[in-house]
This record gives sequence, structure tokens and C-alpha cells, in this order.
Amino acid sequence: ANFFERKPEITGAFMDQKVKLSTEMGLDHDNAAFPLRISESTSYLAELDSHLEECIAGTMTTTQAAAAIRSSFDEITDQQDGVYGDKRWQHNMYRQSLGLAAITDTSAVTLSFFWILGVYVLSGALGALILSYCALRVYRFVESAHKLKQERQEQIANQISEARHSIEDFSSQFCLVKASDFRSFGCFKSHEELRNLGLLLFCDNIKEANLFLSLEDTYCVFFSHQWLGWSAPDPSNVQYALSIKALLDISKRETKKLEQIYVWYDYASIPQKAPMLQKLAIISLPSFASIVDSFVVIAPDATHANTGISCGQDTYLTRAWCRAEIMSHWSRRGTTNMFWATADGLELMAPDGPTKDFLKAVDVFGGELTCCRLGHPNGSRCDKEELMLPMLGLYQDILSKADTTTVKPIFDAIFDVVDDIYPRTFEYVDEHGVTSTKPLFGDLIQAVNEATPMAMQRRVARRRSTLHRMGSSLAEAPPSAELPSIGVPLKRLAASDLVHGSETKETDI
Repeated sequence: ANFFERKPEITGAFMDQKVKLSTEMGLDHDNAAFPLRISESTSYLAELDSHLEECIAGTMTTTQAAAAIRSSFDEITDQQDGVYGDKRWQHNMYRQSLGLAAITDTSAVTLSFFWILGVYVLSGALGALILSYCALRVYRFVESAHKLKQERQEQIANQISEARHSIEDFSSQFCLVKASDFRSFGCFKSHEELRNLGLLLFCDNIKEANLFLSLEDTYCVFFSHQWLGWSAPDPSNVQYALSIKALLDISKRETKKLEQIYVWYDYASIPQKAPMLQKLAIISLPSFASIVDSFVVIAPDATHANTGISCGQDTYLTRAWCRAEIMSHWSRRGTTNMFWATADGLELMAPDGPTKDFLKAVDVFGGELTCCRLGHPNGSRCDKEELMLPMLGLYQDILSKADTTTVKPIFDAIFDVVDDIYPRTFEYVDEHGVTSTKPLFGDLIQAVNEATPMAMQRRVARRRSTLHRMGSSLAEAPPSAELPSIGVPLKRLAASDLVHGSETKETDI
């Protein structure tokens, strides 16, 4: 028997709704379709939502979700079959709403209408979810990349600013000893001993120091030397004796009395018993070395009291901290007043200007450090990392004064070796002998150059000059041509090489 014949009240209700809807909407045409109505639709949707949530949560795959939804839908449909007495009651109900005959032959329908509907709904929902998820991931990736780039730019700007400030003032007091007092000591005296005797002159900031050093009757000498013992700088007084000879030579050269000459040397000018104060003084070491009138290296032939190693000018030049002092004075003052102290008198460190040999002496990060030799106990920072910012600050200073008479030769000298003097990375060796590559200057040099028009102009000019010497025309060297990088980042100085008074560690200065 026909479904619609057995259930006239159902078909009649649908037809009445169709007529009513058609009249209200003006759809009185024979082809007007009645909207689909599915009995127990809330049950279907509830099952659909439940399994979709499990799929999204990852507790079942899409295939498992589809099978579960189909099973649930079939159970609901079977329950309704008992009410209406026909497995195609939903399909026929919709066909009747369209004015079509009911289907009684089971072979006429190859697929369940509701199964097809479920597949479409599920596929659409999953497709929308997948597209939404992909779009969200792309958005978050782009947002994250932009945020990282912005953070890196801010970090670079902060490091450049910090580097600049590190050489514009002191982090510690600038302490000097009068040469006439120094001559009477008989040996190198410590900071604390001279402080207690009232024999130290203190300048609290760089402005005060420059004002003092600008006085007509004031002359300042910076003594740079390599320590000859782990707990004392000069156990045999061989360096002290040469220092006295150097002061007498400077007094004669500059026509100054010893009472007018002041001396900076690390054992007296840097606190030895207060680690935190010591570190602050070390951070300011490049600034100290850069403001004095003369830079004198005290490196006589001698033997290290603890290691028995022969020391002299050659070993002095291998020390990274000694190189940092040389670089600091040279980058602001040039080589005019940079000397080796010898028994025969003062000898210019660079009589022919910044030659290749001299440039090796300012390769700070190619020098030796005690922290590296000891394997950076407990994962401590390398002093190369501490030196980075001050050196970067000095490089910025060089760029800003590249056209001055004093600084131009310095800029020209380092132009072709910038990448060597200011390396992007360095090799860190831990206490177990494991080596890893760490960032040092990274892209800070490039950032400084890009912010300094003079550096970019000079790079282009040098490139064109090189091409011209090679026989190429200037037209063949477009301004956009790739040029060698020219950068120099620096960081702050660590105290690990200046822990004087400790018998368990060597020192670098």
C-alpha cells in the first residue's frame, strides 16, 4: 500500500502548509517547492555536533567521525520508521511536498537521501573547519614573523644605543696617581692602599675627567701591561722600573714636571677587593684608555711568576684585553702618542701608521682570554661577549668622525678588515671541551652602517675607486652594486680577567 494512502493526515498537513506558504509568498505556481522539513532534526544535529567536536578535539579521525554520524543518523531514522512504518518516509514526505509520487520500489533508490544529506553537511562542516584552521595558522605565522622582526629591530636599536652610551661616560670613577708619587712607591701599589693613603685622584664622570685633563699643566699617561703573576701584577718589579723610565722620558718629551703628570694603571686605578666595583671599572676601560694624552705599553722581557712562560711584547700583543686598550686609544686619538716603553727610550708603536702588523694588534676578538683557556666554568659568559658593546660604541664614534684629520686614517685602515675585527660569531668552548658557535656582532655592524650615511657613501666611493684601478669605467659600478660590509659591534667588558688577588685564576691585564 502507498505510504501517502496510509498516512493521509501527514500528506494533508504538508499540502496545507504548501498552499498557505505559496499564497503568502505569491508562489502559486505549480513548480513552487515547499521547504524541506525533517522530523527529529534536533536529534540529528545534536549527534552531528557531538561527533564533530570529537573529530576537532582529535579523539577520532574524520573517517571515524563520518561512520559514527552515519550510525547515529540510522538509529534515529530507524526509530522514526516504527512511527511512520516506512524506511523512506522522510524522502517520500519531501517528494509529496513537491507534488511528486511516493517511492514504493526499494530498488528505485540507490542511496539514502538522509545519508547524502549527512555527507554533504559533514563535508561542508569539515571543509570549513579545515579552511578556517589553515587561515588561522597562516595569520598567526605572519603575525609571529612580523612580531619577531619588530622585536629584533628594537633589540638592535637598543644595543646600538647602549653601545653609544657605554663610551659617552664612565660606569666607574676615573682614578689617577700623580707621577711624582708613583716614582716614590718602589713597586706597583694597589687601589685600596693608595686610596687609604689619600694618593688617588678621582674623577666621577667623563665630563669632569675631560675638564681636568684639559688644564694646561696637566698631562695623563695610560700604562698598559700584561700581568706577570696571578695574584700580583709585577712580582719582580721589572715592569715598575721600566714605568719610571717611561715617565722620565715623557716628562722630557712633553716638557712637563712629574708633578704635572698623572698616571693610570690598572692595579691602582681599578678596585681590587670589591668585585662589583671592579666590574664597573672594567666596563669603562675603553673610555679610560681613549681620553688620556699618551698610551704607553710596559712589556719588558720577563718570566711569568706562576707559569714560567717568557713574556714580552709578543705575548702582550696576544692578549685580548691588551688589544682592547690599544684599540680604544687608537680609535679616538690615533697613533701619534702610542709608545712602547724600552730601556732605550720611547718607541712609537706605529711609526708608519696603521700597517698590517698594527692592525693585528687591534684585532681584539682574535686575542687570547683566560676565560676561554679555563673553559668558561659553570657556563659563564665569555669576555668577548662583554667586550662587544664598548667596541661597537667606538666603531660608531669612528663613523661619526670619519672625515676628521685624526679619524680618517683609522676609518680607512679598518675599512677592508671590518669583518675580521668585528666578527659576526665566535666559538665558545665549555669546561667539557664542547665547542659551539655563538653570535657576537651579528647584523649590528650592518645596522650601524645603514644608519650612518657617511659609511654608505664611503663604501660606494671605495668600490668605484677599486673598479677604476682595475681598468673598469665608473659607469660599470652602479650605486646599488653589492659592496663589502663594514661594521664593528662591541659589548661590555667582564671582570673575569681582572680578578686580582685570587690565586686560583690567571689574569689578562
